[in-house]
Amino acid sequence: MGLFKPSSPALVGIDISSTSVKLLELSRSDRRYRIESWVIEPLPADAIRDKQITDNDAVAAAVKRALERSGCKLKHAAAAVAGSAVITKIMTLPSGLSEDDLEGQVQVEAAQFIPYPLEDISLDFAVLGNRGSELVDVVMAACRTETVDARVEAIEAAGMTMEKVDVEAFAIARAAELLPVMQQAPMDAVSAIFDIGAMTTTMIVLREGRLVYTREHAFGGRSLVEDVQRRYGLSGEEAQSAIKSGSLPESYAEDVLPGFRHNVAVQIGRLLQYFYAGSEFSRVDQIIVSGGIAVVPDLAAAISAEIDVPCHIGNPLAEMTRAGRVPARAIEEGTAMMIACGLALRSFD
Repeated sequence: MGLFKPSSPALVGIDISSTSVKLLELSRSDRRYRIESWVIEPLPADAIRDKQITDNDAVAAAVKRALERSGCKLKHAAAAVAGSAVITKIMTLPSGLSEDDLEGQVQVEAAQFIPYPLEDISLDFAVLGNRGSELVDVVMAACRTETVDARVEAIEAAGMTMEKVDVEAFAIARAAELLPVMQQAPMDAVSAIFDIGAMTTTMIVLREGRLVYTREHAFGGRSLVEDVQRRYGLSGEEAQSAIKSGSLPESYAEDVLPGFRHNVAVQIGRLLQYFYAGSEFSRVDQIIVSGGIAVVPDLAAAISAEIDVPCHIGNPLAEMTRAGRVPARAIEEGTAMMIACGLALRSFD
């Protein structure tokens, strides 16, 4: 998968979500980042189902349009597969093994718990560190090759070369390092990040810079679109357009948004309870919400009031500069770019 290997060429991050292709190219000077290319290109309905590509031609065409609209000239890409499609495991192995022997041992261990033939699996691993003098901890990630190949085929059909296939949760964790609230938090703070997509919310928990938990939940911003459809008798496309343009009646702020904010808070509270029940933790120190709906007015305040934990909006692009061809709204809509940002950061491995 190229998941843990360093990158050599400059990469453009391409997040293929359920409703759009999000493209992001970054450059870096010292430790400051600049947005060189940015675009969000809509996908046709049903091109993606359950985070799997079902219409490769439609996705490839959207990627190609995104490249053209953004003006990006890079030829190497990084994309991601959903965490639900990936099996990850930390295993302890003897130290001192050669690279080939370590790879063979990882495959032997993997065969014991992966429910598919190894020839159907794309697998990668990395050594995390020593455990005593004779053992090392190794993290392994495995995904069905057909899932990886679908991403590769769509990217390459658009004229790009797939350099890295990442995992969405890993990309979110990488982008989170750019958030001021993460940089200012105590080292041992437990941070829960909720990246809310159209159909799915990805939750990750970070402590001391390490990913300690991840879960996906079938809830997303689509529910707001459906609320608007019902309330104002609009089609899905009309509702999306009206929400984005701010052209809904004044009653929208009083009749629709409070219920939606409450529903988001309830869903986040439910995911936190799953986390507490299955881990050593009983509380998180802060909540960070990202995704397209994170710009809903007063969302963070509603979540904080419901759960009694400080909540912040996560925008990894907020402190970046931008090239002249990149529109100002790229910064404003940065909450939707967590995965794309984490992928674009692979250029600086």
